[in-house]
Amino acid sequence: MDQNDSEIGVRLIQFRKSLGLSQLEMAEKAGVNRVYITQIETGKTNPSYNVIYNFITKCNLSIDWLITGNGDMQIDMSESIASKLLDFYYPFIYKLSELPRDKQKRLIKIFTEILETN
Repeated sequence: MDQNDSEIGVRLIQFRKSLGLSQLEMAEKAGVNRVYITQIETGKTNPSYNVIYNFITKCNLSIDWLITGNGDMQIDMSESIASKLLDFYYPFIYKLSELPRDKQKRLIKIFTEILETN
């Protein structure tokens, strides 16, 4: 298990509890079963990009906070710019989710390096 997997799981637990939701209620919002939420929370798997998208749109989860722990836990989706960015970038995130895990990690590393140099 990758350390990042368990960190995402811990943050998902924090997020779910901050909303006062059970695992079952969280699963319903994400469109998955409760066992899948348990697997994410215990670090056995990472959430799929579709699940993350559902958390973003239905619960205002900050993807930056979920993955890195940086920033605020929730974002204000009432801001039109956030909605526009989500609509624009979601197809790219979805395509990334369909790549093999090793290619995903390579691309994320490249994106991170590019962003850190600016």
